[in-house]
Amino acid sequence: MTREQILEHLKTIPGLSHYNLYQTLAETARDIIFIVNTGYYVEYVNSCGALAVGVPKEQIIGKNLKDIFPPAIYEKLKSNLLRIITTGEPLSTEEMVVLQGKERYLGTNCVPIKDDSGLVTAVIGISRDITGQKEANVQLELQRQQLLSIFDSMDEPVYITDPSTYEILYVNKALFSSLSTNYEFGSVVGRHCYKVFQNAQAPCSFCTNNKIFGENIGKTHIWEVQNQANCNWYHCVDRAILWPDGRLVRCEIAIDITERKIAEEALQESEEKYRHIVETSRDGIGLSQDGRILYANEAFCTMFGYTKDELIGDSLLKVVAPTGRSLIKQRYQMGMEGEDVPYMYTFEGLKKDGTSLFIEVSSGRIFSYKNKPTVLAVLRDISEQEKTKQALSEQETFLSSIFTSIQDGISILDKDMNIVQVNPTMEKWYAHAVPLVGKKCYEAYHGRKERCYICPSYQAFLTGKSSREIVPKIDKDGQVAGWLNLFSFPLFNIKTKELEGVIEYVRDITEQKNAEEALQESEEKYRNLVEHMPKAATYVASLDDLSTTLYVSPQIETIWGFSPEECLRDHVLWENKIHPDDKERTIQALMRCHATLEPYNAEYRLFKKNEGVVWIHDSASVVRDHNGKPLCLHGVMFDITELKNAEEELRHRLEFERLVSLLTTGFINLAPQEIDSGVSNALRAIGEFAGIDRSYIFLLSKDKTKVDNTHEWCAPGIEADISRCKGLTVKNFSWFAEKMNNKEAVYVADVDHLPSEAMPEKLLLKGGAVKSFICVPLVCADEVMGFLGFDSVKERKEWKKEIIDLLKITAGMFSNALVRKEKDNAFIRLNEDMVRSNEKLKELSLRDPHTNLYNHRYLQEVIEAEFHRARRYVHPFSVIMLDVDYFKSINDVYGHTFGDLVLKQFSKQLKKMVRRYDTVIRFGGEEFVIISPNADRQTALMLAQRILDAIALYNFGNDKHIVKLKLSIAATSYPEDQAVKGMDLIQVADKILNKIKESGGNNVCSALDIKSAGKDGLLGEESNDAKFLKKKIERLNRRASQSLTEAIFAFAKTIEVKDHYTGEHVESTVRYATELAKALRLSPEEIEHIRQAAVLHDLGKVGISEEILHKKSKLTPKEYKEIKKHPQLAVDIIRSIHFLRPIIPLVLYHHERWDGKGYPGGLKGEEIPMGARIVAIADVFQALSSDRPYRKAYSSTEALRIIKEEAGRQFDPQIVQSFLRVMHDTN
Repeated sequence: MTREQILEHLKTIPGLSHYNLYQTLAETARDIIFIVNTGYYVEYVNSCGALAVGVPKEQIIGKNLKDIFPPAIYEKLKSNLLRIITTGEPLSTEEMVVLQGKERYLGTNCVPIKDDSGLVTAVIGISRDITGQKEANVQLELQRQQLLSIFDSMDEPVYITDPSTYEILYVNKALFSSLSTNYEFGSVVGRHCYKVFQNAQAPCSFCTNNKIFGENIGKTHIWEVQNQANCNWYHCVDRAILWPDGRLVRCEIAIDITERKIAEEALQESEEKYRHIVETSRDGIGLSQDGRILYANEAFCTMFGYTKDELIGDSLLKVVAPTGRSLIKQRYQMGMEGEDVPYMYTFEGLKKDGTSLFIEVSSGRIFSYKNKPTVLAVLRDISEQEKTKQALSEQETFLSSIFTSIQDGISILDKDMNIVQVNPTMEKWYAHAVPLVGKKCYEAYHGRKERCYICPSYQAFLTGKSSREIVPKIDKDGQVAGWLNLFSFPLFNIKTKELEGVIEYVRDITEQKNAEEALQESEEKYRNLVEHMPKAATYVASLDDLSTTLYVSPQIETIWGFSPEECLRDHVLWENKIHPDDKERTIQALMRCHATLEPYNAEYRLFKKNEGVVWIHDSASVVRDHNGKPLCLHGVMFDITELKNAEEELRHRLEFERLVSLLTTGFINLAPQEIDSGVSNALRAIGEFAGIDRSYIFLLSKDKTKVDNTHEWCAPGIEADISRCKGLTVKNFSWFAEKMNNKEAVYVADVDHLPSEAMPEKLLLKGGAVKSFICVPLVCADEVMGFLGFDSVKERKEWKKEIIDLLKITAGMFSNALVRKEKDNAFIRLNEDMVRSNEKLKELSLRDPHTNLYNHRYLQEVIEAEFHRARRYVHPFSVIMLDVDYFKSINDVYGHTFGDLVLKQFSKQLKKMVRRYDTVIRFGGEEFVIISPNADRQTALMLAQRILDAIALYNFGNDKHIVKLKLSIAATSYPEDQAVKGMDLIQVADKILNKIKESGGNNVCSALDIKSAGKDGLLGEESNDAKFLKKKIERLNRRASQSLTEAIFAFAKTIEVKDHYTGEHVESTVRYATELAKALRLSPEEIEHIRQAAVLHDLGKVGISEEILHKKSKLTPKEYKEIKKHPQLAVDIIRSIHFLRPIIPLVLYHHERWDGKGYPGGLKGEEIPMGARIVAIADVFQALSSDRPYRKAYSSTEALRIIKEEAGRQFDPQIVQSFLRVMHDTN
């Protein structure tokens, strides 16, 4: 029958009369429609069919099926068509076919087409693609079987109940086996859950149906409960699921956590046992009551940047960031209401400086302390860990499948170890390998390229039985991040019973494993904490008899020398070995602890087993049981010997600086008649400080032939030697005399080792029982006038460097003092009669005898009168106070006579510069006051500035010595400074003057310039005694430091006595260096350091022979080597002075060169400190511009040319350019 005949036949079929309409419907249908004749030729196919085959309709219609489909499909189609043709009956099939290379399931309905005689002439068929439906049905059946298989194979109890009737619908074997019941396995279904599981007669009060049904439908509830029937603890996971009959039912998975609970209790008991030891933990520990901090250990305070005083008593929320405060309040409220509070949680903390940090609270127990609820918290800074956790948590997703209620991981593998399906837990654990589906399990989970050697899933494939292993949990970096309990269950095809895959049920047991390890390691951890603390030993003592020691850790032998066994055996060993000076105090503290049960703390010395002494810090507390009953005394003994030694060394250094300051200040202020007693007192002070047996001074006679011991101090028990050492002939001691004449210090650690040429000296020293000695020459005006020495009689002694430094400094002071005494005594003897007769007159006089200015008595009279006049007539009135900076150094270097001359010259000059109606008064010492009627603040400041600028230009002194003066000037005015009487202005001026002195002097200031004036007040009393005393002490300290500074710089001035060139050179070098530093815009502090370094840079020349310094010919290599020592000598002198240490590099390296060819270190370029480079240029320019013993001075132009040529070789090129600009601007 042809296609045309079939179409004509279709038109005759009832309902098909509208042929075109049906043809249109067939063409637009989404199903495949086809007509095949009995010869298997295609008579018709619609567009959907042609598209499915992938061939145009024109190429299909009229072709045989065997030309269209592969043989296998063709044979199957032919068989079905033959069955329809032969039977004449319709046929429906569901078969898989391959269309365009893809396997597809087709549901086909075929109907035979018959002619009038009833013969089948063709077959018409409709095929629909049911692949998706087929796969969905298979997947649904597979998931149902998987869920049942999972529940049946789980080790944890699983049950399902009806929430309304409490009827048990399902239990697995694991649940049934855990029950203490007489029920048969199948008989529990249909019974009430509360009867079977809890042996109760009514629903449980803690039933969680309300947590998962109603408004909580779809949510998972996780909780912990103790079963009343078997007393086991369970971690329960509850969720509502859909039962096959359509009901929403309750599904619960219960995980037995009894062992973990036992481990937690054991760990808690262990922690309580070692509570007192752990108090020294580096973790922060705090107690709080009523929301306020009751106690915080040092680690707690350090963690948040506060002191204990700042925390104790303050709100706990002070250390909690705003984002964490609600959590802390919630945890506290839960605890107060008796609810379980998580043992460990985190919150965001807040430091004192405002920065935040993440805190892990590893304990938050509430207990009663002094009848109040008290919270104990152990804190640890986990900021870095928390950041990591937060980053990881952002990548996690919530469970979104049927396995959502199961917190463990589930993975389904096919027979080729390919991952077919996973739950979100697995995706969360292995987020770095997502997507997991399609990958080999060992590739995704373990980062391997081949199967794991130990694989429970592979065993399940081989045996067809479940298998289990504990396997490592591997992170993205290939590192072990935890441990997993892996259960592998074989997955069989329901129909064929063939093994098709494996279900992997994975539980993270990291916490359980850690808990087990923590339980095992707890004792060891705390034992290690106790027995391996560095330089510390723990002990336990009986409270019944404190002499009975119950336990001592092994470190005691390292600290004390006695073994633990010796300590336990001898009950009085400890008491007998306490240093006598510490015993009474230590025993009393222990007895007080025994009586009051309060903590015991003591520091004492113990004699060690063999020799020596160890310092101990002993701290102990009473250990109590759970009922508060005292059990024993638990303590820790720390070896603090090194700390004590460091404290002693620091104390010794501070004492050294204090002694130098005290001696310097004392000698500056001594009157001539007090110098002998001052020398004796100084010998005692330095002798006691140095710990020597005898200190003394020997002075040469005027003809240098005899030497006498003029001053001596001896330690208690040491025989005086002064009477034996009078009138000694110098030439009899030629070895020692030569050393002194060469201005060398003599250090002898053992008198027996003196050279043979020093035999007379050896015999003299032996006669005084001297074992060791040290002597330094007393030099004045480059002449040796005697020597200062120390003797050690009791033992041989190695002399420390600080003792040598002390001798050198005090030798200079003694020399100046003794010379001043000799000169001043002559003057005093000539004038003492006149002084006595005029003493009363001077007291009444209103004139200063030295300067002929009014004195302070006149000031008291005139200032109040002038102030009253100004206030009455509303006129301005000002007071100017002046102080000559560092004037004591002038007296110390040049003598008081020269100082008086300078003051007279200064006074005369000052009177010329003030207005004719101003009054100049010598207020005292080097302080002067100018009374300026009708002068406001601006006028006074202009006058003060004019005085400062003018005085800086004048030279003061005589033909032998010339000095320049620098002034500190304070100006106060009425009514601007709000004074109520004249002396108020003097007080304000004095305070302003002190501020100027503190900032370096050489300046003019008023109250407006003193920033703190408005805060502290320049008038009136201090707000309290403590503040007043504190300021007074600070002022005294500054005065002492200033005096010591003046002494050092005065000592530097002595170089001028030895080398006149060096004295003048220093002043010019200081000026050039300071101006250059300012031009380079250095900070004020750096400029001051450079100024000080310029003053002291040639200080070391005091140790260089005058013959070398004054030599007119070229120096020999040996002499040049000697000259090169002076930077190091200068550093050796000032190194012991703490506040001069910043300038040491500048002094030491001022002879280094830019090209690295300088000395002493051969530094190059930027390695040389900036200050040293500046001083170097100023030093060389001044040297070139001055006459030297071996040449005449260069002109300023020639000197600058040489400096410029040396840029890049000897000097820093940039600093040279700045120096040239400074000199150009100056000229």
